[in-house]
This record gives sequence, structure tokens and C-alpha cells, in this order.
Amino acid sequence: SNHETVLVSLVQHCIIFWSVSVMLCLTFAGKVNFSRSQVTGFGLSSLAAVGSLNTLLVYLFDSYGNPSSVTENLLYVSISPRSNASVAKFVCLDAGQCETSYKVLQHGTYSISVKYNDTHFGGSPFKQLISNDSGKLMSN
Repeated sequence: SNHETVLVSLVQHCIIFWSVSVMLCLTFAGKVNFSRSQVTGFGLSSLAAVGSLNTLLVYLFDSYGNPSSVTENLLYVSISPRSNASVAKFVCLDAGQCETSYKVLQHGTYSISVKYNDTHFGGSPFKQLISNDSGKLMSN
């Protein structure tokens, strides 16, 4: 009958909708969304200084704004020129929040790249001018 056809059609649409919803959750829930994630810290501010440990904080979020659990060894920072800089390994402080630090031995302009799983965070690489007293963030 007509009611059975409508019911079957409605059930089919609900199953399709449920399948798409589950696929979207499997694809995006928990996965790092770089447009929601950010890098901050003294190491990207005017407080960065030669000879000091300058911290970088990385906040990782998924597509729903939830903290994204990550594998620390997939986080990567590089600073150039390398001959004047050293970088510590990342340590995750909480779900979606990890920290590292770097130290430079000479004043100058440094390029700071921050990546997760070979993908740059927004704004990376950052250009940072560091003097003997303090640093200044420059536009890319």
C-alpha cells in the first residue's frame, strides 16, 4: 500500500542519513583540525629572548572544537638558522595541549616551523626577531 511505500522510503533515508553521520564522525571526530588548532607562547612574543628557554604551546582541536589527543612524536618544531638554536621535545600536558621550548644563542631573525604529522599549523613558519633583550613577532 501507499503507507508501506512511504514507510520503507523513510526507513531507507534514515539508514542513509545514519550511515553518513557515522562516516562523518569516523572521519572528523578526534582528528586534528588545523583551522581550529593554534600555536602560541612566549616563544612567539616580544618576550622571547636570546639565551632563555622560550616556550611554545600547541593547542590541538578536532572539527567539533574538542581537544584532540595526539601522539607527541608527530609534533615537530624546526628553527633556522639551526646553528644558533636548540629545541626540546614536545611534552603533552593535557588532552590537546602540548609544550616545547627553544633557545637561541645569537640575536637575529629566526624561522620557526611547527607541524603535526608533516602539516604546518596556521601561521607556520613564524618569523621571529630575537634581540639580546627581547624579541618581536614579524608578519610572514
